[in-house]
Amino acid sequence: MPPCMKDWEIIWVEDCYASAFYQYPYASKWIGLNMLVVNPTTVIMDAAQLELSKVLEEKGFTVIPHTLRHDTNTWWRTSLRNT
Repeated sequence: MPPCMKDWEIIWVEDCYASAFYQYPYASKWIGLNMLVVNPTTVIMDAAQLELSKVLEEKGFTVIPHTLRHDTNTWWRTSLRNT
C-alpha cells in the first residue's frame, strides 16, 4: 500500500443491492457501488445502496443519493446529464 494511504480506514463491503441493469454486458451487480467523489467528504452514489450509504454517513460522509437509470462504468456522465 502506498505510504500516503497507510492511515486510511478501509470500509469493507460484504454485498450490495443488485439493480435491474446489472446484467449489462461486462458488468456485475457490483457496478452499483460506483460513486462520484465530489470532495473529501461528499459522494454521489446509487440511491439503492442503502446499507453503504448508512455506513458512509456514520463515518461522517455526506451522501447524495441519485437514481442511476443508465448505470455503466461511466454512469456519472450519463445519469447526471439526465437530471
